[in-house]
Amino acid sequence: MQREKHDVVIFGSGPAALSLALFLNKHKVDVAVAITNPLKSFWKYDITQSAGVSDVINELGVHPILDTKKAVLQYKKNVAGTEYKEISDLYFKRYSEDSLDSSLFSKLIKASIPFYVVDDSFEISSVDGKNVKEITARLKSGDKLLFKSDVLVLAGGSEMRLPKNLRYTEKVFSRFYGEGIVTQGHLFDETRIVFDNNLFPGGYLYAGSTSDETFFCAVSSVGNPEFLKQYPSFLSTLFQESFEGDIKTIFSGVGVSGYRFSEYSNLFFIGGAAFLHDPIFGYGLNYALLSAHILSRAIVLDNFSLFTNFYEKTVSQFNDMLSFKSILRDPEEAELKKLFSLLSGEPVEDDKINSFYDLFLS
Repeated sequence: MQREKHDVVIFGSGPAALSLALFLNKHKVDVAVAITNPLKSFWKYDITQSAGVSDVINELGVHPILDTKKAVLQYKKNVAGTEYKEISDLYFKRYSEDSLDSSLFSKLIKASIPFYVVDDSFEISSVDGKNVKEITARLKSGDKLLFKSDVLVLAGGSEMRLPKNLRYTEKVFSRFYGEGIVTQGHLFDETRIVFDNNLFPGGYLYAGSTSDETFFCAVSSVGNPEFLKQYPSFLSTLFQESFEGDIKTIFSGVGVSGYRFSEYSNLFFIGGAAFLHDPIFGYGLNYALLSAHILSRAIVLDNFSLFTNFYEKTVSQFNDMLSFKSILRDPEEAELKKLFSLLSGEPVEDDKINSFYDLFLS
């Protein structure tokens, strides 16, 4: 059996795992990455709001392929009832040669951070009170690998396989299923967001264009495979525009919003593995990068309350978001008029609508 000892061992292969390793290495922490399911995903693009995460992205030295500046919010098929909003959504490519993942992995190799490609099944093999002392994984060659570390981090996404003997607590607020397509050509100068609870139960349609491609992602709580089968007529009816062209790529994925935390003092979940997706839009990349950055500070400063406070505050914010779900998904006509008035810069006297706007759209 191969044995490895590091101050911090991270299980995962996505932005949360790789960025945490880079942040820790910058501060001379002995860190290693156990790469599980390398580049195993079906997302073509990933979107994050720049608010709160732009400094982290700059510190990593990665760059989005596009920073959008405007969104069109549309409810159902009411194209006339759309409103424009100034935003800053960052588009990143995922799981391709020029993707965010590849850029972070290249930086990992350049920094000479040790990594091990392991099977996605591993187990806790030694515990000392409230601390996990050892984890046993299996290399792709079939040989066993024993990790000893002071801190263990699970960052393999919401669907990562967890050790059967791991003690943790979790609760799911909402689960998102995304089905999407990429077509040739630049169709939109702005982001398009459509809310229609009949077509996208518990979700919405997000559409955006890069310089040479346009992607449409139908997000819902139940999945929407019909979108992939009938997308030209589906989109033409929805936007009252003609959409033609062959599908270049089909992509899909699952996001879970809620909380999941370890009952051990030295084992932490971050990113999707911690169920850090907002419960309304399903944004997850920003939380992956933020949770990695804050945990790295907690480790370097040996002050884990920094991460605990961040995590508790984020979960509390998720609960606040859920309380406004009905306004976003299926607003009454009066609520919609007030919301559009706010978006156009006109004040309204409605505490609930103002609180909703401050939380989601300000």
